[in-house]
Amino acid sequence: MDENALRDMLERATREEPPMGHLPINALRKGIRLRRRRRAQSAATAAVAAVAVVAVVPTLATHGNVATSAQGTAYVAAWPNRIVPVNLATDTAGRSIPVATFESRTPMALAPNGRTLYVTSPAGLVTPIDTRTDKAGPPINLHVQQLGAITLTPNGQIAYVVAATGVVPVDLATRKVQRMIRTPYAERVVVAPSGKFAYVEGQQDVIPIRVATDTALRPIQVAWDEGIIFSADGRTAYALSEHDKQRLGELIPISTTTSAVGRLIHLGFQANTVVGIPHSRLAYLEEDKGPVVPVNLVTGRVGKAIDIDAFPGVLVAAPDGKAVYAFSSYSISATRSGFQLTEISTVRDTVVRDVHIKGLSFELLAISPDGSTGLVTAGEGSLTDMTEQLVPIHLANNTPGRPVQFGHRLPVAVVFAG
Repeated sequence: MDENALRDMLERATREEPPMGHLPINALRKGIRLRRRRRAQSAATAAVAAVAVVAVVPTLATHGNVATSAQGTAYVAAWPNRIVPVNLATDTAGRSIPVATFESRTPMALAPNGRTLYVTSPAGLVTPIDTRTDKAGPPINLHVQQLGAITLTPNGQIAYVVAATGVVPVDLATRKVQRMIRTPYAERVVVAPSGKFAYVEGQQDVIPIRVATDTALRPIQVAWDEGIIFSADGRTAYALSEHDKQRLGELIPISTTTSAVGRLIHLGFQANTVVGIPHSRLAYLEEDKGPVVPVNLVTGRVGKAIDIDAFPGVLVAAPDGKAVYAFSSYSISATRSGFQLTEISTVRDTVVRDVHIKGLSFELLAISPDGSTGLVTAGEGSLTDMTEQLVPIHLANNTPGRPVQFGHRLPVAVVFAG
């Protein structure tokens, strides 16, 4: 689907609502889905929004020992053409790094050794950034237009880059571009922990790629592909099918050794998002109408829905596996919505606490590897003249840090180094 078609769809979905301005292509796609499902909850009906973390609502003890101070750097992709390093210890942004314009909500990937960040551009470029100097090196020209998401293999040797007509493997050591793997549509690629298979997420299928030979295998039907997670041992990939005309949501198990499809897990509800819990057999899913639902991936048992009194847009697991965080929207009034960060204990399957954030937001949530900091976006001003902030939430005590100002650049993705 091209950008003009997406914009036409967005115009129809938001008719008689204020304009949203320009957004990256994949953000538009996600926005369309969210508007279709949660139109009454949309924050786009607000004309002006001030940014402030206004309340912390405790209910239970926190999920575990969380570091009180963060370390390292968060690299933030600020659309349309900047990578901004943010010091997690001081909540301050460093000098932004200019790159070619990107239009994907996953336009960058970090090498496993943390030394190089790779950023894609629709112009056909992959730009390496040295994280020790925060300087961009010479781009790798793929000679293919409309590059989007990028994923690296676990050993950091190969990058898979989504293009308009397929997926392009790149040998990062030699900078050699391999032959494109043709696919009818691709949104992103995920690689199994073993590195044996990569999986192309399409609109209605998942295409396994044998990494050793860069060959595509027979597509696996996924009626409405909404993401892939892996089991704790890495032996199984689970593709989320939101729903189709005959059935509600399903998790489709795929062997990461043979790519054979196992017994489907029928969810009994329309599901939008899935996240796997580290060191656990559990996954948590966002139900279309709002609750978060645990599922045992081994037994296939669907647990009791956890009501968070909001409409989650993003789910992220804590690195220690003891909590899952939902970044959600909720109604303030008939014409206004707010946002909240909700911590759910994976031990009790109960809401632990909320942090309420007033204002508009592009749905971005990232948790630092040490579990100390959550980063969320918040916007200030009118819908036609929005300024953006990245708000750090210190998760040990749920206190906000100093917002990092991004001006008119929209934070769309975060990776962590150091």
